Amino acid sequence: MALTSRHVLRSRILKVLLENQGRALTRKQVLDRLRSQHDTSWTEEDVTPPPSRPFETKWENNASFERANMVREGLLEAGGDGHWVLTASGAAHARKLAEQLTLIGDLAVDNRGYAELRAGQLLLDVSDQDDGKQPEAVSTPAPAAELEQISEVPFEAVAAAVPLENSQTFDYAIAAKEAASGIKEEAKLVERFAAHLEGKGHEIGRFKICPPGDDVTLYTDLFDVTANRLYEAKGTSDRVAVRMAIGQLLDYSRHINPTPKLAVLIPRTPTEDLLNLLSICGIECVYEADEGGFTEVSGA
Repeated sequence: MALTSRHVLRSRILKVLLENQGRALTRKQVLDRLRSQHDTSWTEEDVTPPPSRPFETKWENNASFERANMVREGLLEAGGDGHWVLTASGAAHARKLAEQLTLIGDLAVDNRGYAELRAGQLLLDVSDQDDGKQPEAVSTPAPAAELEQISEVPFEAVAAAVPLENSQTFDYAIAAKEAASGIKEEAKLVERFAAHLEGKGHEIGRFKICPPGDDVTLYTDLFDVTANRLYEAKGTSDRVAVRMAIGQLLDYSRHINPTPKLAVLIPRTPTEDLLNLLSICGIECVYEADEGGFTEVSGA
């Protein structure tokens, strides 16, 4: 089973610190509380030690990386003799998290991990902070399995291949209840198409992209290693979704070497005009003809 996503881990850390009412906690105290509160939630992979740090579990090691991310984003205080302390912006984020957990928990009452994930991602869209400003956020939901190697990636290597994730850990921002079902459909579409490609013997994955000079980390949806084709998936086939997918593909592909072929993955046949738009951009279109079946339309 995969590692707990970094959005879920962040949500849990913020909750622990908020419950402590602004008082500082040591790393050990935070980990002890996380261990106590989520004893049965950690996956089998979470509780195995990383090769480089055999004296602790992977989730404990990843918690330290997430703390560093939150310090960089202004959510936790830097330094502090190793103590973990929320900043004013961090406290506002944590309070918003508690609200989102309640809201999204109503949409997924049988899946606590899903609620934690969605709430953690919604923090990226918060604009009503106590100080009127939103700290810069880094979108980093996935592959915790790669965290111990992040520091070893050279600066110029702005794109790195990482594992494909399951439907509960895709990186999509949502802003309202109506979006929740769309997010799940989009993730499941990627899962079905990934299974389709693997059934044909293709190797699949995705990219983590760190644009130089920018604090944002980007994750692509799906990359067909065998065909050198990058896919951007959308939960709908309308104009807004297709245009957004085009922009994302053009942005991602600039940082990937060798340059991949590009394709949009959508659930239904788009209009002829949108097919023409994709063709002009040299982007292929893949849509689901029926459950498990996919049709490809080549770009120009």
